Amino acid sequence: GSEAIAAVLGRLVWLLPPATLALALRRGVAPSSRLAATPTAPTFAAFAPTLAQLPVLGPVVFAQPASVVASLLLAVVVSCFLSHTRAGLRLRAVGESARAADTEGIPVVAVRVAAVLVGASLAGAAGAALPLVQSNTFTEGMTAGRGFIALAIVIFGRWRPTGLVFASLIFGLASAA
Repeated sequence: GSEAIAAVLGRLVWLLPPATLALALRRGVAPSSRLAATPTAPTFAAFAPTLAQLPVLGPVVFAQPASVVASLLLAVVVSCFLSHTRAGLRLRAVGESARAADTEGIPVVAVRVAAVLVGASLAGAAGAALPLVQSNTFTEGMTAGRGFIALAIVIFGRWRPTGLVFASLIFGLASAA
């Protein structure tokens, strides 16, 4: 997931025009030092400073990194998608019983491939956000078994997006203590 995204982004750096790289080197900024001096991920307060000043909800939700707020919004969007759209119903049908979905004329393989692509993209975005939010560097083993914790959260949240939000909050509070 995130290693593939990092590899692709590393390759894209080499596609920069040579003039851009020469300008950076002429100003005395090596690409590696420029990346090391980059601040960590911005908080949502940088985008909407008045929301971060709300009495109770502001510091709790809006003073967090933007990826946290985006993931909360994404959970709401995915929940609405799965429960209120035809495509969400098809996705759930393929997941519950592929044979019954095939009988109804749903293209099972296409739905599964699309679900895997979207899931892998979201996992890659989460893997890319992890080093930005924590330390702005990548180190080996920085996930520290969080994939297994994620499986436990999915089971504890009963495979529902809103359940996952609450389960991840409980697990996060438990690990922060």
